[in-house]
Amino acid sequence: MSDRIGNVTRTRYEQLVAEARDLINQMAKAQFALGDKALEIEPMRPVGGSMPNGTDDLFTAEESLQMFADDIGVARSTVEDWRWTASRWPEAKRKDGVSFTVHKIPASIQDENERWAAIEDAPVDAARARTTAAFLSSPAGYRPRPDGRLIAGRRCTRSAGGGNRQHRAPAAREP
Repeated sequence: MSDRIGNVTRTRYEQLVAEARDLINQMAKAQFALGDKALEIEPMRPVGGSMPNGTDDLFTAEESLQMFADDIGVARSTVEDWRWTASRWPEAKRKDGVSFTVHKIPASIQDENERWAAIEDAPVDAARARTTAAFLSSPAGYRPRPDGRLIAGRRCTRSAGGGNRQHRAPAAREP
């Protein structure tokens, strides 16, 4: 095994990874906090739901979230992503040390108990004590290999026109 990874020694690489994990944890907390703020501005409602007030001075959810996004300097779609993910993970169910992205993957599971279990049951790489996104991505069409890398699969996403398109997952690179 090589003593260098890229341009750094293995020891320095491990230091950088540990620092990066701390930053990812901070990012997850910030993303959830931003999602919670967006939820306070515009709580999640059923599709087609509206404010019961009926006055003309109310903003639509889209307008309110656009204003919030503009005022904090991010895309509305980013705010909507934070808001939706935060709505699916109450603070008591968010797992410390697990990235926002890993929380987002099972967020679409409708049954709350299944969703909570998905985070709790996700395998942990014992050598590095991290929840693997590969495992949680597998319901979306990715299949994890025994070494944790992903095998290309098919997943379906919405296209800009509203239709569904199939995409190939990135292929796992061989050593």
